[in-house]
Amino acid sequence: MFLARALAAEPDLFLLDEPVTGVDVTTQEDLMRILEAESAAGRTVVATTHDLASAAHHFHQAAF
Repeated sequence: MFLARALAAEPDLFLLDEPVTGVDVTTQEDLMRILEAESAAGRTVVATTHDLASAAHHFHQAAF
């Protein structure tokens, strides 16, 4: 719900704390693809996650 609000506002920067925690795997992948698309569109996405493999798969830069 909160991510939908953020997307509707079209911000240049997303600051997200564990955005895919507590959702099923299909929804996790959908959300990561949305964030990946936002990043590809030139927006900055900063997110914390414990799933480093997913972060590395969807984003070009990651900080560990």
